[in-house]
Amino acid sequence: MLVTRAQLKINQTILIHGGAGGVGIPTIQIAKAMGGIVFTTARKAHHDFLMELGADYVIDYENENYINAIQQMTGNKGVDVIIDTIGGTTLADSGKILSQMGQVVTLVDIEKPQNLIEAWGKNATYHFVFNRQNRKKLDELTQLVES
Repeated sequence: MLVTRAQLKINQTILIHGGAGGVGIPTIQIAKAMGGIVFTTARKAHHDFLMELGADYVIDYENENYINAIQQMTGNKGVDVIIDTIGGTTLADSGKILSQMGQVVTLVDIEKPQNLIEAWGKNATYHFVFNRQNRKKLDELTQLVES
């Protein structure tokens, strides 16, 4: 996903929603190994663990507005890549914190139409990856992890 979809590059910024989850943990590690500057969201109880994994910044989504936090931490430049593992309003809200030409990779089904006007003005790219349609890739990943 980071290589084939977002094509993360050294020193690019990335926000990984749900850093303490099953997708977030390896994504943090991969993004850091690729030279990314990693932001993630998680409960306060997981912050130390995620920093040990390689996250540069962890936002407590229960007590902080992640949109305001990203804007402040990036000097209103936004992030280059967003990985959405949460759904809901994160897809539409991502446009508010994307850099120009930023990319969003979402792994969740869309339950209702989303207003992506914020991203449109930034010439953003959205990638939709639905796990149930990629069972073969998940099986390949499982084999890779187990070996």
